[in-house]
Amino acid sequence: MDRISRIRIENLRCFAEEVTIDLEGLTVLIGENGTGKSTVVEACELLRRMSTDRFMDEFNQVHRGVPSLLRRDALNLLIGLELTASDNPPLDYQVTIAADGRIVAEYLRSMSEPQTWIIHRGPTDVSYADVLDRPTPSQGIRHDRLALTSWGDHPPHPAFTRVRQALANIEVQLPFDVTPLWANNATQRLGPGRLSTHLVRVDQLGLLGHNLPNAWHALTNNYSDAHRAETMELVRLGLGNHIDSVAVIPDVSGGSVALSLRLKGVRDPIPAVSLSDGMLAWLAFVALFRLERTSPRSLLVMDEVERHLHPRLLSKAMAMMKELAGKHPVLLTTHSDRLLDLLDDPAKEIVLAEPEPSRFGDPYDPSKGSQLRRPDAQRLQAWLENYSGYGSLRAEGYEALLYGDES
Repeated sequence: MDRISRIRIENLRCFAEEVTIDLEGLTVLIGENGTGKSTVVEACELLRRMSTDRFMDEFNQVHRGVPSLLRRDALNLLIGLELTASDNPPLDYQVTIAADGRIVAEYLRSMSEPQTWIIHRGPTDVSYADVLDRPTPSQGIRHDRLALTSWGDHPPHPAFTRVRQALANIEVQLPFDVTPLWANNATQRLGPGRLSTHLVRVDQLGLLGHNLPNAWHALTNNYSDAHRAETMELVRLGLGNHIDSVAVIPDVSGGSVALSLRLKGVRDPIPAVSLSDGMLAWLAFVALFRLERTSPRSLLVMDEVERHLHPRLLSKAMAMMKELAGKHPVLLTTHSDRLLDLLDDPAKEIVLAEPEPSRFGDPYDPSKGSQLRRPDAQRLQAWLENYSGYGSLRAEGYEALLYGDES
């Protein structure tokens, strides 16, 4: 199974120079506001969208294109990844987009074999060649779309299919939308998890948990008795043993379903509109963890995993994330010291996003952009002899010392 083992970005908002994040097991991205954590999350979503032939449309419409993404005064932005598998050679894929919105470079290469596929892009034409410059048909490659998707289901080499599938199997999750009904009504917006939704078949939780009723309809109807029992154990682990079941109730027309909880000894179920933010968020975490995707993930990305969760629930959510990280890479962002104290190997798992230091000393020079660093393993181990975890160290103000800084 292919997994995303590294992502690479350059000139994307606060990142002025090329930065990489190695992804193996669990990776937790931390840092002050404005240092690039959300940018890394969006870069992963851009990679996911590269799997479709609609990428450039979505790049401009959903992500607002170059004006929103390109670092000021930069000529182009770069997004790439490395792909590994136990039974196939590792691959490296990269796309460069210029300030005027054109795709100016795109390449795919094998990292273990002497083979590279280069997409040459001129002002008006696109040509394709392998590393030996053997002539290869380029018919069908449009200048305004990625070559990766231009051949559809019949690319010139299986490596294109591998990359495209791996990109499609990236899953990006933001904090679940559990906005209370009164706030939804006050702002005239609909909270997707609390209200009824059109019934459709799903095999994964949607962005913001927008398909939560459908996710639970699948969990309560499409799995074995043993699977359902284990799922309910997780629900009770977070919400209490007084929970009898999760009910997905159809409306009178039969075309939509709504989520609710049944309590032991209580006749009427509690509708989702009456559940607390934390309760609804926990149901979303359980759905994320228990739904079995048709296509296995190549990478799971979650932004601010601690949002809406009591510290007791956060520890249980992290146990789920650790189990998933044993199956595929998991990238989390957080501001929570409690979450950092729950990590098993913080020296390996933590990546700090911070402004690059000025060559002339403090203060930091914002024009230099952000950098990504991992803590010094030996220093961290020495400090952990007297502290419960990385979060406790950070709360006491010692974080800078873990990276070799003098202050």
